[in-house]
Amino acid sequence: MFSEKDPLKRVTGSYYLAQGLYGLALGAILPAYVLFFWSRGLNLFEVAVLASVFEGSILLFEIPTGALADIFGRRKSVISSHLFQSLAGLIFILSPGFWLFAIAEATQGFGETLKTGALEAWMVDNLQAIGGGERQGRTFAAGEKFNRLGFLLGILFGGFWGHHFLSLVFLPFTVFHLACGLYLLRYMPEYDRQSTEGSGRCSSKLKETLTGGLKSIAATKIVLLLVIFSLFVAFAGETVDQYYQIYLFDLFSLDPRYFSWMLISASLVVILSVGKVMSRSLSLKGVTYLLGTIEAIKVVTILVFALSGEVVIAVLAFIFLEVFKGWERPLLLDTINRYIPSAQRATAISFFSLVNSGGEVLAGPIIGAIALAFGLKATFMAGAAVLALGLTLFISAAGITKGRGGNLLNRLRS
Repeated sequence: MFSEKDPLKRVTGSYYLAQGLYGLALGAILPAYVLFFWSRGLNLFEVAVLASVFEGSILLFEIPTGALADIFGRRKSVISSHLFQSLAGLIFILSPGFWLFAIAEATQGFGETLKTGALEAWMVDNLQAIGGGERQGRTFAAGEKFNRLGFLLGILFGGFWGHHFLSLVFLPFTVFHLACGLYLLRYMPEYDRQSTEGSGRCSSKLKETLTGGLKSIAATKIVLLLVIFSLFVAFAGETVDQYYQIYLFDLFSLDPRYFSWMLISASLVVILSVGKVMSRSLSLKGVTYLLGTIEAIKVVTILVFALSGEVVIAVLAFIFLEVFKGWERPLLLDTINRYIPSAQRATAISFFSLVNSGGEVLAGPIIGAIALAFGLKATFMAGAAVLALGLTLFISAAGITKGRGGNLLNRLRS
């Protein structure tokens, strides 16, 4: 338990715990996720449909749940997220077939959207309420560390658990989310006065909050640019995420047991390095250059992954791509949160997450068609080309708007 007399430790401790247990719960189901459904009699098409149900529920609920968090309170939304995901895990365990699995996927997706935006908005506003706003970037970085550490431990545990208790793959997922929800219900603080007052507003404010959140994005050009750019980033990332296992196994005959260790290695590097990436207070120009550099290196790394004829080089390229993903998320969240007004913060972050999910969904059929027609190397090269295009547009537009964005940032800080 974090000290109740130290507001800073209560805020950061609750944030780190939520991030860590979320990563732990997710990592625990990944090693045997598909095998679990296979053991319950589902075919690969049905497994793919379930994944689409999950993504579809996120697209459907992302913005409304962000607005509800802004209206009724981010703390309530975060706690509800863990409880709904625990409920989803229980349905997975008890389900006899496809349709209840689909309900579980939709429930999990709904629970996911309750957390997205709300947790980050809660952390930022409560840090500012206790005078710790300058720690925002470092807290995002540390949260990424805890998430990656939890994910790493979850994969290690999940491999063992899935091997011995395949029918109960979702039991740790259920327990971890339930434990986190109950802990936060007891110890998660709420120092931000605006969030507390917001919990008393009626649902008629939903439309106002939705439109206000979208307007806050459109009114701030750097935020709008980052949101649009994230569509290109998500599209390019999906090309590798979807097919790296098939590619490495088919081309290099790499033992699938190494895939988990690749993710573990990347997580360790992120844990050791993300704090240094976020340790400096960067100007708008500095953030633009840093993000542009990361994405430019990603373009080259995707091409190396696609065109390398050596398994070691391809594996290292994949690990580096995962590390860059671990760097860019806290960097993007920190930057966006410095520009969005508190009242619409969760809604705006939810819209950012929605665009990311939209990029992944959009990529699915397109990269699938490219893979069938031209092969996986062409698919990865297409992803690199999309990212390069998005990066070019982002750098060009950011150079035009940097002065205006910097002035707005100064006003928000004052």
